[in-house]
Parts: sequence; structure tokens; C-alpha cells
Amino acid sequence: DPDPEVMAKVKVLFVRNLANSVTEEILEKAFGQFGNLERVKKLKDYAFVHFNDRDGAVKALTEMNGKELEGEHIEIVFAKPPDQKRKERKAQRQAAKTQMYDDYYYYGPPQMPPPARCRGRGASRGGYSYPPDYY
Repeated sequence: DPDPEVMAKVKVLFVRNLANSVTEEILEKAFGQFGNLERVKKLKDYAFVHFNDRDGAVKALTEMNGKELEGEHIEIVFAKPPDQKRKERKAQRQAAKTQMYDDYYYYGPPQMPPPARCRGRGASRGGYSYPPDYY
């Protein structure tokens, strides 16, 4: 998890369990009363609400968490800054990549299925013949 210092500066709320009928406009109206909004981004059943300052975000979190919006009780937490998560994911991807090479190194190349030949069209291409402009 990101360290408390970073989290203490967060001005973005992560709102989940949203009803399908909730739009970004509805969210802007609901959260705009607590402070100026930078932007609102809704995806599927959750959204990110960006405040201009943290006070508004804190107020909205306290007031709105567990409240009903369009018939669903919404849950709100401070959004975790993406860079931390991104770094971790990137590190995992790097690790996965090097992992792949290790396997490759130990077990030789993975077995490739033979190229599918003679499927009607394109039979002249493919296979093991030289490309037409080779000669």
C-alpha cells in the first residue's frame, strides 16, 4: 500500500457499488456540493471523483460513504495513487518476462505447431518456399 504521507495528499475518491443509472452528471451534482471538482470518471459500477482540494474530498467521503445513490448504497474510499500500483505491476511484468526467458533457457524453445499448409487460398504463400520476389 502507498505510504500514509502519500495518502494524506490524495484528493481523489474511489466510489464503488454504483447503480447502472448513475451518470457522471449525477456524481458531479452529488459530490460537487462538498467542493470544486476537477473531474469525474465513471467506469462500469465505480467512479473516480477528483476534487480540487483535499478538504472537499474528506468532507464528501464522510458525508456520502454508505449513502444511497439511485437506489444503491455507495462505498467510498480514497483512491490509491496510480504510480505506486503501476510500478508494482510493471515490476511484476518484468519479473514474468525474465521468468519466461529462464524457462526458455532451461527447456529449449517451446514446441511450435507445424505451419498449416494447403488451406485452399494462400497455399502458394506460406509453407517453406521462397517469397515470389526472391529470385
